[in-house]
Amino acid sequence: MNHNINEQIEAVTVRVVTEDGVMKGEMGFSEALELAKKQGLDLVQVSPGDNPICKIFDYNVMKYKDKKKKQGSKPAPSLKQIRVSYGISNHDLKTKRNHTISLLRKKHKVKYILRLKGRERGLKENALNKMKEISESFSGQANQSEINVSAESSSVVLSLMLSPIS
Repeated sequence: MNHNINEQIEAVTVRVVTEDGVMKGEMGFSEALELAKKQGLDLVQVSPGDNPICKIFDYNVMKYKDKKKKQGSKPAPSLKQIRVSYGISNHDLKTKRNHTISLLRKKHKVKYILRLKGRERGLKENALNKMKEISESFSGQANQSEINVSAESSSVVLSLMLSPIS
C-alpha cells in the first residue's frame, strides 16, 4: 500500500495518532510534522480525506513488515520423504500411496526411499522391481524421475522422485 509520508502529505490540518495509538487530536500539518521529527519518526498518512488521519511511527519498519508479510504468504514448495522397507506389505504400500497422493494434491514433491541393509543388499534386483511397481502405480498422477541407486558403505539406497502434475 502506498502511503504519503512527511512532506508528501498535502493537507493543511491532520488528525494525529501517536506510535502508542493515542489520539492527539486535530492539529496543523507543520505542527504534526515537527512533533514526529522531534521523536525521530515519520508522519504517515494512513487514511485519506479532507482531514486525513496521520500516524507517527518509523515508516521503514512498516515497509519491512509488509515485505515480510508478502514473502511469508507464498508457500514454498517442499519435499516430503516416504520411506519404505524391502519387506513392506501390500496393504502398507497402499496406505503410503494414498498418503502420497494427498501430498501431491497439496503440490508437495515426494521422494520415495527404499534402503537395503545387511542381507537385503544382495536383493538389489528385487528391490528395483519393487520401486518400479511403486513408480508404475503413480503413472498419470505424478511426474516421475528415474529410480536412483546409490551404494553407501553399509547399505544400498533406491530413491524415486515424484512431483505434482502442473
